[in-house]
Amino acid sequence: MLWSRSKFGSANANVVVDLGHPFINWLVDCFLKVGAIAGFHAIAQGLYDIVRQEKASKRSLEFLARRTVKEALRWGLVGAIYVGMVYAVQEARGIRDWKNVLVGGALAGTAFSFMESNAQHNRIVSSAITGGAIATAAELLRIST
Repeated sequence: MLWSRSKFGSANANVVVDLGHPFINWLVDCFLKVGAIAGFHAIAQGLYDIVRQEKASKRSLEFLARRTVKEALRWGLVGAIYVGMVYAVQEARGIRDWKNVLVGGALAGTAFSFMESNAQHNRIVSSAITGGAIATAAELLRIST
């Protein structure tokens, strides 16, 4: 794994992962990037809660650490599922278009809802529809610009 440098404040944080196969490279790259973003998000939320409640104890910091790892793993896995499914559908269909992204987003939304403690049928379907819609909208915006 090679790490590249980027300027502070730059929108590009490039991590080059070479494990011998493009599919595995995409999965690991996405897992790392999405997991890192989710981890930073959890840290920011946790620190805000600690400052707001004015209770910086060992227990609250341990809870923050557990929550950070949990969120990083959870979102990293969802991101890897999304990228993996988009790649798999693209390879199966032999074409790259918004339909691949729709399937990947729907399956990532489904995976996300299965990770919740109270996964119910209507929430699973709703998450699949939302995931597919958001992914498709993002892809169509990417194509149009």
